[in-house]
Amino acid sequence: MPNAGSMAFAHLFMDHFDAATSWAEKALQELPTFLLAAAALATSHALVGRMAQARG
Repeated sequence: MPNAGSMAFAHLFMDHFDAATSWAEKALQELPTFLLAAAALATSHALVGRMAQARG
């Protein structure tokens, strides 16, 4: 089974931003220092206009 970080980026690249957000949040719950998951989360928030969440 793919890890949550990989799933976050897969959904991000397919423009499935809500799914990318969900997977990135799961990845960060598993490993809070996973910077790529944090980047996927911020990017998915930004691309749907949730700038406050994107900034963290």
